[in-house]
Amino acid sequence: MKYYLTVILFIVLLFLLMLWMRNRNYVNQIDSVWSELSVSQKDHDIYRENSVTDLPSAVQRYFIHVLTAGAHRAGGVKVEMKGEIKLSPSSDWIPFEAQQIIRGREGFVWKAQARVNPLLILSGADYYYQDKARLYFSLFNFIPVVNVSSEAVAKSAQGRLLIESLWIPSALLPSPGIYWSAIDSNTIKAKVDLNGDTSTLTLLLGKSGNLRAISMMRYQTVGKDSLVLLPFGAFIDEEKQFENYTIPIKLRVGWNFGTPQFDEFFRAEVLHAQFF
Repeated sequence: MKYYLTVILFIVLLFLLMLWMRNRNYVNQIDSVWSELSVSQKDHDIYRENSVTDLPSAVQRYFIHVLTAGAHRAGGVKVEMKGEIKLSPSSDWIPFEAQQIIRGREGFVWKAQARVNPLLILSGADYYYQDKARLYFSLFNFIPVVNVSSEAVAKSAQGRLLIESLWIPSALLPSPGIYWSAIDSNTIKAKVDLNGDTSTLTLLLGKSGNLRAISMMRYQTVGKDSLVLLPFGAFIDEEKQFENYTIPIKLRVGWNFGTPQFDEFFRAEVLHAQFF
């Protein structure tokens, strides 16, 4: 009997070791992507208002509001945030805390901890880089719960990267692959080329050029490998200046944006932003 108990204990410990090693492998992968995105590009250029004078007046108003003349054109931003997230349309809101790095038109990593209940904590990350993406979350940094990576996941994450340009507006300044137009005095559009695809961001502005909402057609994953194209966007409730950038700090995000079926699943408050 003692022999069998020893064998069972050995198998359990071996299984737990395998889970730990597998978890560490994904954590190291995520940290590696974060490090590659962290390379500074901040000192390469200076933003001047005359660099946007050829754009429609409404687009100029946006950039004059969000960027201070003389600011370094940052290549990326690191953001600390807190908020609430819904894991499905019928689920309850779950509080989270997160850190994120975004490199304009290159990639992002979102590291988060979500408290499902007082005893249950999910931790992990969502990333997109070099046209690859992964969503990985585990219980207590140990037991895998979600682990998906596919071309469909990458296609959806690509749309997220573009929407989150709202936190790194210098990435949308005039450059090859970005084409601005104005629909009216408060609605502007940016066609953005990314990895062979072209997507259109629609920005709704306030009188001062402040961002009130941003939206696009984004692919949503259905299962692991299927996609459906849906309106996606965010309402901006508050903004704040960090360094020489004015960015949204309170926002509400969801699918079917601009329709009666708006499915809000993400609410965030930015606590700090550092540009690089």
